[in-house]
Amino acid sequence: MSIGDFLEDFSPGVRRGTSAFSEDEIESQKLDSFEKGYKAGWEDALKSLSEEQARISGDFARNLQDLSFTYHEAHAQVMQSMGPLLREIVDKILPVAMRETIGARIAEQLEELARKHGAQPMEIVTSPADMTAVNALLGEDFGFPVQAAADDTTQPAGWALSNGLHVAIGG
Repeated sequence: MSIGDFLEDFSPGVRRGTSAFSEDEIESQKLDSFEKGYKAGWEDALKSLSEEQARISGDFARNLQDLSFTYHEAHAQVMQSMGPLLREIVDKILPVAMRETIGARIAEQLEELARKHGAQPMEIVTSPADMTAVNALLGEDFGFPVQAAADDTTQPAGWALSNGLHVAIGG
């Protein structure tokens, strides 16, 4: 007696007992199992992709909120420095008589122009293929001017926006 007599033989050519299922039924069950596994794999991949996109969108929004604070801080410092500079320019350029009469008003108007034109939009440059995704992420108000622009020389980043994304301030 050998050990093979005690163990079940699973090879396809040898059958010890009769099966309750026909070959067609077994093949059908195998196909059904394969289809279910394939479908479950696709659903898992789509769920994972959706979660990753949501995470990226959230990170992108948080980064733009942080950038908004930095932008406003830098803008305020530049504008604060512009006032004294513009007043000094007016004092140096205008003769004494004009300086005393309309110098303050000219400096005031120059400061207003600087404030109006000093708020430059931030531009996110990406490939044309990623424009739709970036524009969708820019849908909310971040507290400062931000826009997307396509650049043919930028490589597509794909769904992750991890490559090929450049940020520029001014335009």
